[in-house]
Amino acid sequence: MNPQMHCDMCDALEELVALPALLFTRGTAMNYFSMIFFGFGYGGSITCRPLVVFEHFGGKGVGRLYGVATALFTTGAFFGSAFAGRIDHLTKSYHLTFLLALALTTLSMILLLLLRGRAQRPRPAT
Repeated sequence: MNPQMHCDMCDALEELVALPALLFTRGTAMNYFSMIFFGFGYGGSITCRPLVVFEHFGGKGVGRLYGVATALFTTGAFFGSAFAGRIDHLTKSYHLTFLLALALTTLSMILLLLLRGRAQRPRPAT
């Protein structure tokens, strides 16, 4: 596994450890610990994303592809928080929100594993 993919997988694993802890703990200290752990995974993935895009699609058009990926990511982050708030309002709990986040993080890890062997050799941008 290449370093960029390894970085992304480690970030997703950190999130996968933190989310179940949020689901099953009731103590404030453990919630803070879980959120710090989740934050490192979430924040770390931001630095890996352009490297993974470049590695899989090469230098030509990487700016456009990364721009689209960033637009989709930020749109999801924007609407995700509103969606999580709506779920909390309807169910009086964030439990379903954390389950959904856990499922989506698991899906992203599966997709990363499927991409693992499909990287192109980087081409210089022209």
